[in-house]
Amino acid sequence: MKVTFEINRHVNNILLFITLFIMIGCEPSMEDKVEKKRQEVMDLHNESMLVHGEVVETLFELEEAHKEWLKDSSNIGSGKNIKIQETLAALKSADENMMTWMHAYTPALEKLTTPEEKITFFEEQYKEMQEVDTQMKSSLEDGKMMIDSFAVQEALEEPENNENSEPSVSEEELEEKETPAIYLDETEDENADVAV
Repeated sequence: MKVTFEINRHVNNILLFITLFIMIGCEPSMEDKVEKKRQEVMDLHNESMLVHGEVVETLFELEEAHKEWLKDSSNIGSGKNIKIQETLAALKSADENMMTWMHAYTPALEKLTTPEEKITFFEEQYKEMQEVDTQMKSSLEDGKMMIDSFAVQEALEEPENNENSEPSVSEEELEEKETPAIYLDETEDENADVAV
């Protein structure tokens, strides 16, 4: 009996050791955890860079449309001008925040030494990048709506500009279209033949 008890105890110890070994082997290493967090930040950054490109493009388009629109001095004091300036400021701020984040990222990361510090850093950077991304998307939406409002305004003004231009149909063609057709009745036809 004593031998059986000893064998069971050794078997249990071996099974416990194997179980611990498997559990430790399955748990990701600290380097894997750091890399996973880093990759999450980089994936969000790469997605945000696409939005950033649109922000810069929209900022340029809106600035150009705004300059053209301000040529009419009556627009300077309007509420729309204030809204345009606010939208331009939001686009510029979103652009600057993205650039600031990018310039600060690498130097801050290089100062870290332990995996725990890096994991904390990447978690904070992910939150910051989410805020920058949200700001960019919001300002981009407002900027595009403002550009669209210029396009609508131009479309509405086009008929006014075309009223003073020459009509595409000449006045003679217009009169021909408006003149009803005249048909001779049979008595007029007979008189015409007799006269000949």
